Amino acid sequence: MRFISMSHLLTAVLICLCSLSADAAPRDRLVVCDDVRDPQSLDPHKELSEKVHILLQQIYEGLVRFGPAGAIEPALAMSWEQIDPLTVRFHLRPGVAFHNGDEFNAEAVRLSVERLLDPRTQSPAAGFINSVRQVVVVDPHTVDIVTHYPDGILLNRLAWTVPIISPKHLRVAGDIKFAVEPVGTGPFKFLRWDRGRRIILGANGSYWMKDAPKLRELEFAFVPENKKLGMLFRGELDLVTNIPGTKTLEVQKRRDTKVIKGMTFFTAFASLNISTGPFADVRVRRAVNLAVDKEALVRYDLQGNGRIIASLSMPGEFGHALDLRAYPYDPVKAKALLKEAGYQNGFVVQAGGNINAERTAKIIASDLEKIGIKVKLNLSADADLLDDFRSHTYDMIFGGVPDPMAHTYFIQSMVLYSRSPYCISKNPEYDAMLEKMVSTVDSRQREILAQELDRHVYNNAYGIFTYQRIQTHAAREALQFTPYLNGFPYFYSTTYAKE
Repeated sequence: MRFISMSHLLTAVLICLCSLSADAAPRDRLVVCDDVRDPQSLDPHKELSEKVHILLQQIYEGLVRFGPAGAIEPALAMSWEQIDPLTVRFHLRPGVAFHNGDEFNAEAVRLSVERLLDPRTQSPAAGFINSVRQVVVVDPHTVDIVTHYPDGILLNRLAWTVPIISPKHLRVAGDIKFAVEPVGTGPFKFLRWDRGRRIILGANGSYWMKDAPKLRELEFAFVPENKKLGMLFRGELDLVTNIPGTKTLEVQKRRDTKVIKGMTFFTAFASLNISTGPFADVRVRRAVNLAVDKEALVRYDLQGNGRIIASLSMPGEFGHALDLRAYPYDPVKAKALLKEAGYQNGFVVQAGGNINAERTAKIIASDLEKIGIKVKLNLSADADLLDDFRSHTYDMIFGGVPDPMAHTYFIQSMVLYSRSPYCISKNPEYDAMLEKMVSTVDSRQREILAQELDRHVYNNAYGIFTYQRIQTHAAREALQFTPYLNGFPYFYSTTYAKE
């Protein structure tokens, strides 16, 4: 018989105890896959990509931010008040420092807004805050933002588009270094960028929010689509965002992973040229809405992960009219309206749009063909969209877009406002209603005007209205993650349950 020495036995026991201790220790590191490729830049004033914005808002903060349900919350500003129709005064949070130790103050706010608006910066977000005329430093912890006109949605603009940067860091680093070494005030600070693989962030131990962040480290991994779930199942990823509905069963049948679902302010649409051609007639516009089987669209385009909506707006957005009911699926009535408008033999339309909306576009085009409308599609990548719109005259534009501002204004203004580069028609009546709503600073009155505008869009059928998307995420079973309605989550409260 072979005996085990006491020293060997103790060693084995210690190894087992250490292993048990490691397994029981709370997890404090999150590896999230939200994109397949590296950002072009980490300069927060030179990006407008959804995925890059999600990454950078963990590092940078604005004066205000959106909560999970889309409500505006204090961030670097503790409070604010409207002191006259053109001026909002912000009282800044004292004792906040940038990750490198630079002081956060009113001067940082002034420089950040002015740099974003400066044409030399070439910020793609500048147009969304062009209502701002100037920023006035009242004292180190008070700042006034003055607008060209009364701007009732100024807070929504600021919450999305104005990250605050350190003037000193920008000056010392220069534009090139600044774009690869971000320094903010947010819950996580930049640690490392392994190009082609990942960006690693670490907890900001001096963050102003109590007990946040709950994670020690946050990694954004860049992984090809076909490898994401395999890495999740092997424990190499903790959260994979926006998985296809066809993959949810594969995730749910495992004991160590789960699906997290959440409504998001995202809709697919077809905007219509109401200035010329067949869609200048409201009867034709109503006909195409009646021709689309929206239940089938949700089933086949989203694998059931969506809900039908009546207009371009969605429940939870500021200005959404709750009383609207979606156009029913009624191809017989649709054909009758076309005949009444003089199109009993149908017609052909030219359609453009985003290549990412190809599946949606083809399903809708198939429904329209059943009532005699032939859709000729010419879809482009994001980078080529504006050039394509300038060089072609389209009857219809297909797209899918999130609402990062939690307000009916955003999507409507992009596709219906005559001054938008994405709008394909002129509509002075709509433009006047939108501008009146935006320039109303009284919140209750502005909401009434926004709801009236929502009803106006619906009644006049300015587009083909479809669905609101439900986001589906795949995650480790123990992960406690809250999706955000506007689709731009923060991770400062993300943690793991005890396993």
